[in-house]
Amino acid sequence: CSYCGFPLLQRGNKTAQCVVCPALETDLPVVLDRLRETDGLYASCAALESGKATIETELNHLQDTVQGLKELLRSVREEEARAREERDAIESKAEVVEEVAMDAEIDALWRGKKLKEARAVWEKERREAEEAAERAEKERAAVRKRLQEEAERAEELCEQAENDYVEAVKVQEEFELKVLICEEAVKKAMLAKEEAEAQLEEQKQKADRSRSVLEARELEKTWAEEGAKAPLSRHNKVVMEKRAA
Repeated sequence: CSYCGFPLLQRGNKTAQCVVCPALETDLPVVLDRLRETDGLYASCAALESGKATIETELNHLQDTVQGLKELLRSVREEEARAREERDAIESKAEVVEEVAMDAEIDALWRGKKLKEARAVWEKERREAEEAAERAEKERAAVRKRLQEEAERAEELCEQAENDYVEAVKVQEEFELKVLICEEAVKKAMLAKEEAEAQLEEQKQKADRSRSVLEARELEKTWAEEGAKAPLSRHNKVVMEKRAA
């Protein structure tokens, strides 16, 4: 056969025919349907498809959180770059001050009268330069500390985001379990209500029958009393007539 590669069989036909391809065409769909019914992989795929949307939503939320943390880290790096530029400017200023002081000292050597004043100015500028350098170092240390704290905070936020995601999954599972329990309780309550209504209706019917029987007995009693009083009234009437005569 040019399709399946099995030998062609003639079996009394005019032309040789393949007996394998028709069998595959008729049996293959049945085998696939039976495989879908018995194999749990298809059910797992369906469950994964149903939970795919929820996972994608949580993933988008986590991506937004990570993007925010990246923005925070970029701003921290920009602040560090600005602090580095300020430090370089202060160091450059200190170098300029040193050069000015040296020029002033040389000029003071040539000007003997102003030597003391120039030295005082140089000392003052040198102290200012040292103080500026110390301030720059302190600011750099503060920036480094702040950057470290921001990095630690970013790591804590990432860990908190992961914990929040795990907690959200647990809360969702607990909520679904509570919903199932509530639905079962509602079903039991509805059944109990129906049974109570049926019992109440039965009690009402019994009360109606008892009331009917009691009314019938009261009516019979009234008739009996009236029937007993009628002969006595006739007897009293005859006695009165005889006395009158």
